[in-house]
Amino acid sequence: MTTARATPKSLCFEARDKLGVTQLEFSQMLGIHPVTVARWESTRGKCKLEPNEWQQECLKTMVRGIESRPKFRDKVWSALDQEKPLLAFYIALSSHFLEAGKRKK
Repeated sequence: MTTARATPKSLCFEARDKLGVTQLEFSQMLGIHPVTVARWESTRGKCKLEPNEWQQECLKTMVRGIESRPKFRDKVWSALDQEKPLLAFYIALSSHFLEAGKRKK
């Protein structure tokens, strides 16, 4: 479960882990280089690369969405199998907003 004190590095790993995707698949979803994801998750060395504020909010939103609607993970995988990483990103984000909309009703 995501905590308010999650570090950007742990947040990246948690989002990827909840989605059940590799660093390569995750980088394709976000439209970034795979090395960027590896550096975000790295806890060794002097790597100071972290997701920016907007990217962190996307990661948090993905985690909340997948936690509340686990079946969406299968849809993310299906989109990645079809080589549609942007669709996978949209599904991961939308899972949170669909759940939030249900709570308002």
